Amino acid sequence: MTPMQCRTARTALGLSMRALGKRAGLMATAIKRFEDGEMLPSLSRRMIRGALESAGVEFTSENGGASSVSLAKSVS
Repeated sequence: MTPMQCRTARTALGLSMRALGKRAGLMATAIKRFEDGEMLPSLSRRMIRGALESAGVEFTSENGGASSVSLAKSVS
């Protein structure tokens, strides 16, 4: 997951940085730092991705190429 994918997913879900941080068990500042391009520990990135996925985001890649972000059909 890239910082831009994180921002896109968070925005699509209507989550603030604070709300995503709470879901991920991290401070909002960690979300901001990641979205600003700062490298976070892999555990923190996995926690963010897990929180987004549990909220209904799907990360997909086609033919080993660039990944995309979409909302699961059941998310409104």
